Amino acid sequence: EFLDTKDLMMFLEAEQGMAHVTEVISLDVIHKYEPSTEGQEKGWLSLDGFTNYLTSPDCYIFDPEHKSVCQDMRQPLSHYYINASHNTYLIEDQFRGPSDITGYIRALKMGCRSIELDVWDGPDNEPVIYTGHTMTSQIVFRSVIDIINKYGFVASEYPLILCLENHCSIKQQKVMVQHMKKILGDKLYTASPSSEDAYLPSPDLLKGKLLVKAKKLPTNCTGLEGDVTDEDEGLEMPQRVGKDGVEPQTVGTVKRIQLCKELSELVSICKSVQFAEFQTSFQSQKYWEICSFNEVVASKYANENPGDFVNYNKRFLARVFPSPMRIDSSN
Repeated sequence: EFLDTKDLMMFLEAEQGMAHVTEVISLDVIHKYEPSTEGQEKGWLSLDGFTNYLTSPDCYIFDPEHKSVCQDMRQPLSHYYINASHNTYLIEDQFRGPSDITGYIRALKMGCRSIELDVWDGPDNEPVIYTGHTMTSQIVFRSVIDIINKYGFVASEYPLILCLENHCSIKQQKVMVQHMKKILGDKLYTASPSSEDAYLPSPDLLKGKLLVKAKKLPTNCTGLEGDVTDEDEGLEMPQRVGKDGVEPQTVGTVKRIQLCKELSELVSICKSVQFAEFQTSFQSQKYWEICSFNEVVASKYANENPGDFVNYNKRFLARVFPSPMRIDSSN
Protein backbone atom coordinates (compact mmCIF):
# COMPACT_ATOMS: atom_id res chain seq x y z
CA GLU A 1 0.00 0.00 0.00
CA PHE A 2 1.45 3.33 -1.04
CA LEU A 3 0.73 6.72 -2.59
CA ASP A 4 2.50 7.74 -5.77
CA THR A 5 3.19 11.39 -6.58
CA LYS A 6 -0.19 11.92 -8.27
CA ASP A 7 -2.11 10.33 -5.38
CA LEU A 8 -0.18 12.51 -2.94
CA MET A 9 -0.90 15.60 -5.06
CA MET A 10 -4.64 14.88 -4.86
CA PHE A 11 -4.42 14.40 -1.08
CA LEU A 12 -2.47 17.62 -0.54
CA GLU A 13 -4.95 19.61 -2.60
CA ALA A 14 -8.23 18.02 -1.46
CA GLU A 15 -7.49 17.25 2.18
CA GLN A 16 -4.69 19.60 3.21
CA GLY A 17 -6.03 22.58 1.26
CA MET A 18 -2.70 23.31 -0.41
CA ALA A 19 -2.75 25.35 -3.61
CA HIS A 20 -0.53 25.00 -6.71
CA VAL A 21 0.70 21.53 -5.76
CA THR A 22 3.14 20.02 -8.26
CA GLU A 23 4.81 16.63 -8.60
CA VAL A 24 8.02 18.27 -7.41
CA ILE A 25 6.31 19.22 -4.13
CA SER A 26 4.99 15.66 -3.78
CA LEU A 27 8.47 14.25 -4.34
CA ASP A 28 9.90 16.61 -1.73
CA VAL A 29 7.41 15.22 0.80
CA ILE A 30 8.30 11.64 -0.15
CA HIS A 31 12.06 12.25 0.07
CA LYS A 32 11.64 13.94 3.44
CA TYR A 33 9.33 11.43 5.16
CA GLU A 34 9.55 8.05 3.36
CA PRO A 35 11.78 5.77 5.48
CA SER A 36 12.51 3.13 2.78
CA THR A 37 15.18 3.59 0.12
CA GLU A 38 12.98 1.82 -2.46
CA GLY A 39 10.08 4.23 -1.83
CA GLN A 40 12.32 7.25 -2.20
CA GLU A 41 13.81 5.94 -5.43
CA LYS A 42 10.45 5.05 -6.99
CA GLY A 43 8.55 8.07 -5.66
CA TRP A 44 6.21 6.10 -3.38
CA LEU A 45 4.98 7.11 0.07
CA SER A 46 4.33 4.06 2.24
CA LEU A 47 1.97 3.93 5.25
CA ASP A 48 4.92 4.61 7.57
CA GLY A 49 6.02 7.55 5.45
CA PHE A 50 2.46 8.88 5.31
CA THR A 51 2.24 8.62 9.12
CA ASN A 52 5.58 10.40 9.47
CA TYR A 53 4.26 13.22 7.30
CA LEU A 54 0.92 13.57 9.13
CA THR A 55 2.62 13.75 12.55
CA SER A 56 5.33 16.16 11.41
CA PRO A 57 5.46 19.94 12.06
CA ASP A 58 4.44 20.42 8.39
CA CYS A 59 0.94 19.23 9.36
CA TYR A 60 0.54 21.03 12.67
CA ILE A 61 -2.71 22.98 12.95
CA PHE A 62 -0.83 25.54 15.04
CA ASP A 63 0.70 28.27 12.89
CA PRO A 64 4.49 28.02 13.47
CA GLU A 65 4.77 31.80 13.06
CA HIS A 66 2.85 32.14 16.31
CA LYS A 67 5.56 30.38 18.33
CA SER A 68 7.06 33.83 18.75
CA VAL A 69 5.33 37.17 19.10
CA CYS A 70 3.83 38.04 15.72
CA GLN A 71 1.49 40.92 16.59
CA ASP A 72 2.37 44.61 16.69
CA MET A 73 3.23 45.19 20.37
CA ARG A 74 3.60 48.96 20.00
CA GLN A 75 -0.08 49.78 20.51
CA PRO A 76 -1.51 51.10 23.83
CA LEU A 77 -1.78 48.42 26.53
CA SER A 78 -5.58 48.74 26.48
CA HIS A 79 -5.66 47.45 22.89
CA TYR A 80 -4.74 43.90 23.92
CA TYR A 81 -6.38 40.93 25.58
CA ILE A 82 -4.33 40.03 28.65
CA ASN A 83 -3.81 36.47 29.85
CA ALA A 84 -4.99 36.78 33.45
CA SER A 85 -5.31 34.68 36.60
CA HIS A 86 -7.82 35.13 39.43
CA ASN A 87 -7.03 34.15 43.05
CA THR A 88 -3.72 32.89 41.70
CA TYR A 89 -2.66 31.48 45.06
CA LEU A 90 -5.52 28.93 45.24
CA ILE A 91 -4.73 25.53 43.74
CA GLU A 92 -7.99 23.70 44.53
CA ASP A 93 -11.41 25.19 45.31
CA GLN A 94 -12.16 28.82 46.15
CA PHE A 95 -13.53 28.34 49.68
CA ARG A 96 -11.67 25.62 51.57
CA GLY A 97 -8.68 24.77 49.40
CA PRO A 98 -5.02 25.40 50.18
CA SER A 99 -3.11 28.50 49.17
CA ASP A 100 0.28 27.70 47.70
CA ILE A 101 3.09 29.53 45.91
CA THR A 102 2.98 26.84 43.22
CA GLY A 103 -0.18 28.56 41.98
CA TYR A 104 1.93 31.60 41.10
CA ILE A 105 4.72 29.52 39.56
CA ARG A 106 2.23 27.64 37.38
CA ALA A 107 0.42 30.81 36.26
CA LEU A 108 3.63 32.65 35.42
CA LYS A 109 5.09 29.68 33.54
CA MET A 110 1.85 29.50 31.53
CA GLY A 111 2.38 33.10 30.47
CA CYS A 112 -0.16 34.88 32.67
CA ARG A 113 0.43 38.64 32.56
CA SER A 114 -1.96 39.52 35.38
CA ILE A 115 -1.93 37.78 38.76
CA GLU A 116 -3.76 38.48 41.99
CA LEU A 117 -2.48 39.04 45.53
CA ASP A 118 -5.13 39.21 48.28
CA VAL A 119 -3.12 40.61 51.21
CA TRP A 120 -4.13 40.62 54.88
CA ASP A 121 -2.42 41.24 58.23
CA GLY A 122 -0.46 38.20 59.35
CA PRO A 123 1.36 37.05 62.49
CA ASP A 124 4.75 38.44 63.49
CA ASN A 125 4.11 41.60 61.45
CA GLU A 126 4.36 39.64 58.18
CA PRO A 127 1.49 40.17 55.68
CA VAL A 128 -0.13 37.01 54.34
CA ILE A 129 -2.07 36.09 51.21
CA TYR A 130 -5.38 34.24 51.23
CA THR A 131 -9.07 34.78 50.45
CA GLY A 132 -10.63 36.66 53.36
CA HIS A 133 -13.75 35.32 55.06
CA THR A 134 -13.06 31.78 53.80
CA MET A 135 -11.32 28.68 55.14
CA THR A 136 -8.48 28.83 52.62
CA SER A 137 -4.96 28.54 54.03
CA GLN A 138 -2.41 31.36 54.12
CA ILE A 139 0.99 31.98 52.50
CA VAL A 140 3.52 34.65 53.41
CA PHE A 141 3.44 37.73 51.18
CA ARG A 142 7.23 37.95 51.03
CA SER A 143 7.55 34.43 49.58
CA VAL A 144 5.13 35.33 46.77
CA ILE A 145 7.15 38.45 45.94
CA ASP A 146 10.25 36.24 45.73
CA ILE A 147 8.45 33.96 43.27
CA ILE A 148 7.31 36.93 41.16
CA ASN A 149 10.88 38.21 41.03
CA LYS A 150 12.15 34.77 39.97
CA TYR A 151 9.46 33.70 37.47
CA GLY A 152 7.78 36.95 36.43
CA PHE A 153 9.48 37.18 33.04
CA VAL A 154 10.41 33.57 32.32
CA ALA A 155 7.56 32.94 29.87
CA SER A 156 7.14 36.50 28.58
CA GLU A 157 9.12 39.71 28.59
CA TYR A 158 5.97 41.85 28.46
CA PRO A 159 4.60 43.71 31.51
CA LEU A 160 3.16 41.78 34.44
CA ILE A 161 0.21 43.31 36.32
CA LEU A 162 0.07 42.66 40.06
CA CYS A 163 -3.57 42.99 41.14
CA LEU A 164 -3.11 43.96 44.76
CA GLU A 165 -6.16 43.64 47.01
CA ASN A 166 -4.91 45.35 50.12
CA HIS A 167 -6.69 44.65 53.41
CA CYS A 168 -3.70 45.35 55.68
CA SER A 169 -3.16 47.81 58.49
CA ILE A 170 -0.85 50.77 57.88
CA LYS A 171 1.89 48.99 59.82
CA GLN A 172 1.85 45.92 57.60
CA GLN A 173 1.35 47.98 54.43
CA LYS A 174 4.77 49.47 55.14
CA VAL A 175 6.17 45.95 55.43
CA MET A 176 4.64 45.15 52.02
CA VAL A 177 6.36 48.19 50.52
CA GLN A 178 9.70 47.21 52.05
CA HIS A 179 9.53 43.70 50.59
CA MET A 180 8.44 44.90 47.15
CA LYS A 181 11.10 47.59 46.86
CA LYS A 182 13.89 45.38 48.23
CA ILE A 183 13.07 42.27 46.17
CA LEU A 184 11.59 43.71 42.97
CA GLY A 185 13.66 46.90 42.81
CA ASP A 186 13.62 48.74 39.50
CA LYS A 187 11.31 46.17 37.91
CA LEU A 188 8.49 48.13 39.56
CA TYR A 189 7.05 50.69 37.17
CA THR A 190 6.35 53.80 39.23
CA ALA A 191 6.68 56.62 36.69
CA SER A 192 3.88 59.14 37.02
CA PRO A 193 1.48 59.11 34.05
CA SER A 194 1.59 62.19 31.85
CA SER A 195 -1.59 64.24 31.60
CA GLU A 196 -0.53 65.15 28.06
CA ASP A 197 -0.91 61.55 26.89
CA ALA A 198 -4.28 60.05 25.99
CA TYR A 199 -3.43 56.34 26.07
CA LEU A 200 -1.43 53.85 28.11
CA PRO A 201 2.15 52.99 27.08
CA SER A 202 2.61 49.97 24.82
CA PRO A 203 3.65 46.48 25.94
CA ASP A 204 6.85 47.05 23.98
CA LEU A 205 7.73 50.11 26.09
CA LEU A 206 6.87 48.25 29.30
CA LYS A 207 9.00 45.15 28.76
CA GLY A 208 10.33 43.71 32.00
CA LYS A 209 8.15 45.96 34.15
CA LEU A 210 5.78 45.13 37.01
CA LEU A 211 2.61 47.24 37.15
CA VAL A 212 0.88 47.46 40.52
CA LYS A 213 -2.91 47.62 40.22
CA ALA A 214 -4.39 48.96 43.44
CA LYS A 215 -6.07 51.91 45.11
CA LYS A 216 -4.21 55.21 45.15
CA LEU A 217 -4.48 58.26 47.37
CA PRO A 218 -5.88 61.43 45.75
CA THR A 219 -3.31 63.94 44.54
CA ASN A 220 -4.46 66.51 47.12
CA CYS A 221 -3.59 64.18 50.02
CA THR A 222 -0.67 65.79 51.82
CA GLY A 223 -0.39 63.42 54.79
CA LEU A 224 1.51 60.15 55.13
CA GLU A 225 -1.75 58.23 54.89
CA GLY A 226 -5.37 58.66 53.86
CA ASP A 227 -8.54 56.64 53.36
CA VAL A 228 -9.78 54.90 50.20
CA THR A 229 -12.58 52.49 49.38
CA ASP A 230 -11.78 48.88 50.24
CA GLU A 231 -10.34 46.89 47.32
CA ASP A 232 -12.90 44.12 47.70
CA GLU A 233 -14.47 42.40 44.69
CA GLY A 234 -17.70 42.02 46.60
CA LEU A 235 -17.90 45.81 46.81
CA GLU A 236 -16.06 46.69 43.62
CA MET A 237 -19.09 46.27 41.34
CA PRO A 238 -22.32 47.01 43.27
CA GLN A 239 -24.35 47.26 40.09
CA ARG A 240 -27.38 45.83 38.41
CA VAL A 241 -28.64 45.96 34.87
CA GLY A 242 -32.09 47.51 34.60
CA LYS A 243 -34.53 47.68 31.70
CA ASP A 244 -33.10 50.97 30.51
CA GLY A 245 -29.47 49.94 30.77
CA VAL A 246 -26.88 49.74 33.46
CA GLU A 247 -27.63 51.64 36.63
CA PRO A 248 -25.63 51.94 39.84
CA GLN A 249 -27.03 50.13 42.83
CA THR A 250 -25.90 50.91 46.35
CA VAL A 251 -25.42 47.88 48.53
CA GLY A 252 -25.03 49.01 52.13
CA THR A 253 -22.18 51.26 53.17
CA VAL A 254 -19.00 51.12 51.14
CA LYS A 255 -16.17 50.20 53.49
CA ARG A 256 -13.15 52.49 53.60
CA ILE A 257 -9.64 51.61 54.70
CA GLN A 258 -6.49 53.52 55.53
CA LEU A 259 -3.77 53.56 52.85
CA CYS A 260 -0.18 54.61 53.44
CA LYS A 261 1.44 57.00 50.99
CA GLU A 262 4.41 54.69 50.36
CA LEU A 263 2.15 51.92 49.03
CA SER A 264 0.06 54.40 47.08
CA GLU A 265 3.18 55.67 45.31
CA LEU A 266 3.87 52.20 43.89
CA VAL A 267 0.69 52.53 41.82
CA SER A 268 1.27 54.28 38.51
CA ILE A 269 -0.79 53.44 35.41
CA CYS A 270 -3.17 50.88 36.96
CA LYS A 271 -5.07 52.89 39.55
CA SER A 272 -8.19 51.02 40.71
CA VAL A 273 -11.40 53.03 40.50
CA GLN A 274 -15.06 52.09 40.65
CA PHE A 275 -17.08 52.05 37.44
CA ALA A 276 -20.20 54.23 37.32
CA GLU A 277 -21.45 54.33 33.73
CA PHE A 278 -19.98 54.61 30.25
CA GLN A 279 -20.72 58.30 29.66
CA THR A 280 -19.16 59.23 33.00
CA SER A 281 -16.05 57.22 32.09
CA PHE A 282 -15.79 58.77 28.62
CA GLN A 283 -15.96 62.24 30.14
CA SER A 284 -13.87 61.94 33.29
CA GLN A 285 -11.97 58.64 33.63
CA LYS A 286 -8.21 58.95 33.22
CA TYR A 287 -6.44 56.56 30.88
CA TRP A 288 -4.36 55.22 33.78
CA GLU A 289 -7.45 54.25 35.80
CA ILE A 290 -8.79 50.70 35.67
CA CYS A 291 -12.19 49.28 36.64
CA SER A 292 -13.08 45.73 37.60
CA PHE A 293 -16.19 43.99 36.31
CA ASN A 294 -17.89 40.84 37.57
CA GLU A 295 -18.20 38.47 34.59
CA VAL A 296 -22.03 38.58 34.80
CA VAL A 297 -22.05 42.38 34.53
CA ALA A 298 -19.39 42.36 31.81
CA SER A 299 -21.43 39.86 29.80
CA LYS A 300 -24.52 42.07 30.05
CA TYR A 301 -22.56 45.11 28.92
CA ALA A 302 -21.15 43.13 25.99
CA ASN A 303 -24.64 42.07 24.92
CA GLU A 304 -26.68 45.19 25.74
CA ASN A 305 -24.12 47.99 25.28
CA PRO A 306 -21.63 46.44 22.84
CA GLY A 307 -20.60 49.71 21.14
CA ASP A 308 -19.97 51.50 24.43
CA PHE A 309 -18.11 48.53 25.89
CA VAL A 310 -15.84 48.20 22.85
CA ASN A 311 -15.07 51.94 22.82
CA TYR A 312 -14.46 51.85 26.57
CA ASN A 313 -11.92 49.04 26.18
CA LYS A 314 -10.09 50.89 23.42
CA ARG A 315 -9.18 53.61 25.89
CA PHE A 316 -9.08 51.87 29.29
CA LEU A 317 -7.99 48.58 30.74
CA ALA A 318 -10.92 46.56 32.13
CA ARG A 319 -10.44 43.62 34.46
CA VAL A 320 -13.17 40.96 34.41
CA PHE A 321 -13.23 38.63 37.40
CA PRO A 322 -15.17 35.36 37.73
CA SER A 323 -18.61 35.03 39.24
CA PRO A 324 -18.67 33.88 42.91
CA MET A 325 -20.60 30.86 41.63
CA ARG A 326 -17.37 29.49 40.15
CA ILE A 327 -15.96 27.50 43.05
CA ASP A 328 -13.13 25.71 41.26
CA SER A 329 -9.73 27.21 40.42
CA SER A 330 -9.51 26.19 36.79
CA ASN A 331 -8.54 29.69 35.65
